[in-house]
Amino acid sequence: MAVAAAAVSCTKTEPEVDYTPLVVDGWIDAGGAPVVLVSRTAAPSETLHDEASLMSKVVTYARVRVSDGSRTVELHGKRDDNYYPPYIYTTDEMVGEAGKRYRLEVDYPGINAWAETTIPEPAAIDRFEVEVSERTDSLYKLTAHFRDNPATRDYYKFFTKVEGRNTAWNSSFLGLVDDAFLDGSDVTVPVARGWGLLQKYRQPLFLKGEKVAVKFCTVDAQGYAYWKSYDDLTALSRNPFFPVSENAATNMHGALGFWGGYGATFYEVTIE
Repeated sequence: MAVAAAAVSCTKTEPEVDYTPLVVDGWIDAGGAPVVLVSRTAAPSETLHDEASLMSKVVTYARVRVSDGSRTVELHGKRDDNYYPPYIYTTDEMVGEAGKRYRLEVDYPGINAWAETTIPEPAAIDRFEVEVSERTDSLYKLTAHFRDNPATRDYYKFFTKVEGRNTAWNSSFLGLVDDAFLDGSDVTVPVARGWGLLQKYRQPLFLKGEKVAVKFCTVDAQGYAYWKSYDDLTALSRNPFFPVSENAATNMHGALGFWGGYGATFYEVTIE
């Protein structure tokens, strides 16, 4: 917007704007290693029209550290084609534990970004249910059933990964639950297919015979706020009557993005 304004104004000098803050996407699961992706934002005048232009924004030379309060480990960068962009920072020297608090720090020339997160106690799915869609008999709905503790405030998040189609966990669309809005302890939640970053056709249902891995997570209040804003932006970004003008919620200081802890349990469901 500043570029357009400067082009039509002869009497006002627009201030220079730095469009190179970091974007950090990181997480640590209970029982899992920390994983962090780091990139730079694009200026409004830039067009990221292919993989090469997207990859030009990936940061491969940041210093990334995670602390659990008693020790700090350094994460090492490497190419990993299971993710997109295919470059992550990780380590096998730390495993997430429920109940602990984790601090992430990312150093980049001129920037020190940090965030803290907690890993809640994991919850469990009682059973999954597969049903034929009412719209067409070639697509199937997946539903999860679990029990919520009414004595505590809990937040839940679903991710999916379809064998042969996805290599990384994708956020299940609208697969977010705040138990403050639940009526009773028995919970039924539709589990939609997760959407990949470069996926143009977004189908929430599943095909017969697909093997669906489900990641069921408990998250803290910061995690709920982030994923709620993410779902809102995902839904509204394709609606011309509700233009998106805000970033997703963030807990990062000195950067955009999110560092999250997940009390994760994993399941596999065959659609049949």
